[in-house]
Amino acid sequence: MTGPAEVSDQQGVRESVIPAQATFTGDLKTPGDVRINGKVEGNVVSRGTVRINGTVSGDVNGEIIICSGTVRGNLKAKQLVELKSGCFVRGDIKTPSVIRSEGASHNGKIL
Repeated sequence: MTGPAEVSDQQGVRESVIPAQATFTGDLKTPGDVRINGKVEGNVVSRGTVRINGTVSGDVNGEIIICSGTVRGNLKAKQLVELKSGCFVRGDIKTPSVIRSEGASHNGKIL
């Protein structure tokens, strides 16, 4: 895959998307939101919201991180990290606020 797809919602907000059956290898940097439904093998850096429904093997940085998938790496969010049911994170979390739903799993430190 050469890069993530880019879609806009009705308000024109841009979101980069890694589709469910796709694998992205390398560091992913985006000025907007990103939704990972597939697999990313590398670090993710976003100035917006990062939604993880698939798998990330690398560190994730963003304003807000919402995880329902699997992350093997550290999470760093300026505002919030939300771990939803079914989420698995192996790594440290650095953020001012964490929401952890029942059924979410985290193996690491919260800083």
